[in-house]
Amino acid sequence: MGSSWLALADQTAAEALVNDHPGLGFSGVDKRVEAEFRNRQEKLKTAAARRRYDLGKLGLRRGMWRAREYFTEAEALDKLESNRVALARLKETFPAHSDGVSVG
Repeated sequence: MGSSWLALADQTAAEALVNDHPGLGFSGVDKRVEAEFRNRQEKLKTAAARRRYDLGKLGLRRGMWRAREYFTEAEALDKLESNRVALARLKETFPAHSDGVSVG
């Protein structure tokens, strides 16, 4: 399983996050969401290429678990994609210098 360090319900939640924590900026969040997306995408592709999700070779019980694993990973990837889109839209709505400050 991967991390779920950032899960925004919708555009309003994303705006609230930025409004409540203006020092966060976008660069770090963008990079982290992008890295998490690419990492999960690559893991899913690799597992599929290795035929991990070929359910025909598994018994019913194991096949069900493997199918759940696939759908869980695919849903997480979809959610990250939605977060990428929400962050891009959010970035467009804020001033050009809304990148925050470094805190460490």
